Amino acid sequence: MKKFATAALTALVATTALVATARGAEASYRCGKVAGYSVCATDRGYIDSLEINWTDGDYTHIAVRCGTGDWELSGYNPGRSVVNDITSSWCF
Repeated sequence: MKKFATAALTALVATTALVATARGAEASYRCGKVAGYSVCATDRGYIDSLEINWTDGDYTHIAVRCGTGDWELSGYNPGRSVVNDITSSWCF
């Protein structure tokens, strides 16, 4: 898991089970705060999947490539600056 996200999610690791996906041990699903937002993430090493479920029922899915800083968005768009804050905090 990325350095910042590991620190941000440390408190939840004790209460949130690490779930190995079909891709094996390299992919893990965790939830916690990233840049002040409640985010669930699947860390796959190359392209990570971030998910935000908003309180009004909307959702945002972000596929982020930390090595290049590129990301793709689907669902509700909270704005480029918010997505940049989340992806930057996740990656670094």
